[in-house]
Formats: sequence, structure tokens, C-alpha cells
Amino acid sequence: MKLDSKHFRPGNFVYELRCDLTHHLSVVTEVRVDVVLCGEWHADKPIHLNDDWFMKFGFKRFKHKNGTGAITFRIGDFEIISPARGVYILFFNGQRIRIAYVHKLQNLYADLYDDQLVFNEDLVKWRKGDVSV
Repeated sequence: MKLDSKHFRPGNFVYELRCDLTHHLSVVTEVRVDVVLCGEWHADKPIHLNDDWFMKFGFKRFKHKNGTGAITFRIGDFEIISPARGVYILFFNGQRIRIAYVHKLQNLYADLYDDQLVFNEDLVKWRKGDVSV
């Protein structure tokens, strides 16, 4: 996915490309019409959402007892259903909204609750800049 600045906000997590051509986890600091910045570096690609990110944001994980293997991630009354590994769906106002990237989860939560998801650093075993892809 090419980064389109209209989908990002300050505070979103992204990967930035450093001059040594490695990607590092970073936080968006500024959004311009044509570029997403993380301090002095340019954001290079979004982060694919996975179960670990829900835990990093403090969501509780509930396994469905109906034998389907579906999982619900919940923080307060905000729920995301994962019917299959790597598939995340928000049911809202009669609509199904598929969420594939961390920044989209952050933005949907912010839009619905006028608040930011808090990155729970106590649950994270790596620090900013430690992740290379």
C-alpha cells in the first residue's frame, strides 16, 4: 500500500525507511499534502494489523465458544471481531468495516470515541526503532 497522506494522522504508527534501507517502527509527527513525516524521516509503509497490536493497545481477547475459532478484541465497549486469523471487522451502525492496518484501527477509535488508543508500553517487549523488516 502506497502511503496516501489523507489516511494518516499525527500519532499513527507506521514504518519509516532509514538511509540504511531498513524499516523502523515510528510514530507520525506531521502530515503534509504529499508526505507523512516521522520526525526527520519519511513514513514508508503502513503496519499490517495482527493480534499482537490489540494486546499492545490494551484490548482484552475473548475466544468465541461456538467452535468457529472467532475471537473478539474489546476495549471498553469498542469491539473488533476476528472470524479468521488476520481478518478484523468492526460492526458499526449496520455496516461491516474491515480493518487491515494499525493506523486505521487508531483512526476509527479516535473518530468514534474522540480519544486515542493508548500504547501500553508495559506489554511491549521492543522499543521504538528496534523492529526491522
